[in-house]
Amino acid sequence: MAQEAPTGEKQIYLELNNASWHKSKILNWHHIRPLYLPPYSPDYNPIERLWQHLKSNYLAGYLTRKGEELCQRLFDSLRDMMSDAKKNRFAHQKLFDHERTFEKWSRIRQQ
Repeated sequence: MAQEAPTGEKQIYLELNNASWHKSKILNWHHIRPLYLPPYSPDYNPIERLWQHLKSNYLAGYLTRKGEELCQRLFDSLRDMMSDAKKNRFAHQKLFDHERTFEKWSRIRQQ
């Protein structure tokens, strides 16, 4: 990833949760600066909103014991969600509102 991200005047941040593998000593971030979310803060992590939306609207009540079936259901759900988002872009605005997340996070970092 560091090879793909240009080096230059702007700082590049990668937002991460506090999983232990994100803080491993063997990781070399090169010119990318890791920015760790506060512990136990799913509200600041955009992927958590995506999972919540998928579980509530596309995967509710779905049960399976087979990994392939779960993967296919997840793939179909993501495809349907993206199709729904294209049809009605404002209905999913909160789900994909990265600016709002960044505003909240930057306020926390300033404290």
